[in-house]
Amino acid sequence: ARALHAKTLARNVQKERMTQAEADAAAERIEYANALDAVAGASFAIEAASERLDLKKSIFADLRSRLSEDAILATNTSSISITEIATAVPGAEDRVIGMHFFNPVPVLPLVEVVASEISRRDYVDRAMFVSGAMKKQPIRCKSSPGFLVNRALLPYLFGAIEAVNDGANPDMLDQALVAFGMPMGPIELCDQVGLDVCLNAGEVIGISEESAQTLRSMIETGKLGRKSGSGFYEWDGKKAVRARATYDQDELDAIAADMLAPLVAECHDAVAEGVVDSADIADAACIFGIGFPAFRGGPLFWDESRSA
Repeated sequence: ARALHAKTLARNVQKERMTQAEADAAAERIEYANALDAVAGASFAIEAASERLDLKKSIFADLRSRLSEDAILATNTSSISITEIATAVPGAEDRVIGMHFFNPVPVLPLVEVVASEISRRDYVDRAMFVSGAMKKQPIRCKSSPGFLVNRALLPYLFGAIEAVNDGANPDMLDQALVAFGMPMGPIELCDQVGLDVCLNAGEVIGISEESAQTLRSMIETGKLGRKSGSGFYEWDGKKAVRARATYDQDELDAIAADMLAPLVAECHDAVAEGVVDSADIADAACIFGIGFPAFRGGPLFWDESRSA
């Protein structure tokens, strides 16, 4: 953690986002500890353990006895129900909220601030304020599988996997979405995220058996994506080894629209179900969390504008 923080601060100084004096002052404000005793009396805790319900519940049960009596208990989960995590702290369930930061955290500004049916509104408001103070872009979400961004993102990724299974050229799929304006295509993104991570998230949020079996087969042979050097693509360090051929633009446009259809549909449904308050918020979440091209206005704005 120390090395990562030092690297991030040094990069910010290099890019003139802060002065060296500001970086030194920020480093001095960070305290490190390897035991929960260090959080005694704190009024706000954010847990960021791996995506295992049993582990998160154990941490929260331990935290409750150490923090102040009205402390906010926030989890960085990307998919686990806030209500389920809150069962670890009987009598304090309304103090549990979600604060889902997006990786890489120093780069992506979005934070999904997630409330269960019983989360205190003033605690959610405080989490929104804290996120803003961290110079993040918070959006308020209702606790439901995948919240907003992963709910929209994963069907898009799994749809691309199914297309490859049906014979589609992965390089062409990825090029279509890059031409559309996405930072990378869905197949390369699967490799970047990690095929094991994609499978684990899909098993929580929902995944077709076809996509799940494809991912399981690859994982069993040691293909995890970029981190193992091989996935849907072979990897040379941080770069995917892709054909990067030239394709007909009309074909690319049609592929992009087809691949994005599940993402758009999930955003429509999330707004209708009240997971987020409006289409504008869903669009902002996808721009700041997924990298949906801002010049397109977000998936719902884009869908509406092309239908007009």
